[in-house]
Amino acid sequence: MRIAVQSDAIYPTPYACGHGLGRAVFNVARELANRGHEVTLFGLDGSDLPNGRVITTSTYGFSGESDLAQQVEASDFDVALDAGHMHALANAGTLPTIAWFQDRASVAASNPVYVSADQRAHCGPWGPVVHNGVDLNEYPLSRKRRNGRLLFVGSSVWHKGLEQARKVSALADMPLDEYGEGTLGGPIGGRYKVQAIQAASWLVFPAHIDAGPQTPLEAMACGTPVVGLAKAATVEYVPSGYLGPTAEAMAHIVQTAPRPAPVAMRRWVRDAFTVERQTDAMEKLLEAVAYGARW
Repeated sequence: MRIAVQSDAIYPTPYACGHGLGRAVFNVARELANRGHEVTLFGLDGSDLPNGRVITTSTYGFSGESDLAQQVEASDFDVALDAGHMHALANAGTLPTIAWFQDRASVAASNPVYVSADQRAHCGPWGPVVHNGVDLNEYPLSRKRRNGRLLFVGSSVWHKGLEQARKVSALADMPLDEYGEGTLGGPIGGRYKVQAIQAASWLVFPAHIDAGPQTPLEAMACGTPVVGLAKAATVEYVPSGYLGPTAEAMAHIVQTAPRPAPVAMRRWVRDAFTVERQTDAMEKLLEAVAYGARW
């Protein structure tokens, strides 16, 4: 298939071991290209795609997304994957398109695909759920002795739960390393992020809102257990025995729950949350839409 992938309004996508939607889009686009599809990534300046073409804009947001959507429409593609917040391409209606990551901020578009049942329930309309996946090669299993510290990776916006993580740290009497925009440690990525994950005794994930959390998957792929807040899509991504309704409950889990073997954590990701499985599902949906399917 000749596939257009648009993601400019979210995040530049070439960063190894990056985070969030940008990395998910890049991983799937790369995997589709590796499977022999002709993939063109339409993204922000700095985007890259081995084995595929890249068309970029320096304009972030709706105007940049609209500009790239016009370029997609003027080109020759069989189908498109639109991961822009405004879904300018999916709403154009002339090229068979999947609206990926439709959320509360999105303009409702046809053929939505969600990364969790929670996201679908809150954002609607109906559409299939394809959970996020990670590249296991980027997050190697580590059996090394852990450092006895908790780890938080995320921005300091309220819904990511940094204050909750600090509360878990105090209640569990374990020091907290925090990384991300606005945190004490600041942004982290690449091998430094992997090293921090591999060293931690627990990843603390107290997000109040998260459509399809990737950081817990990255941690568990490395063999690091995750304790999460039992809210939003986290309940679909983290084993139920490691979810608590409050910071107090999360701290109790850290203090009392048997720490799972690293291989068990990695197996949880390998069996259901890899980019290969994610791409399998997206590839079938793209083929269906290219041949006229609608929902």
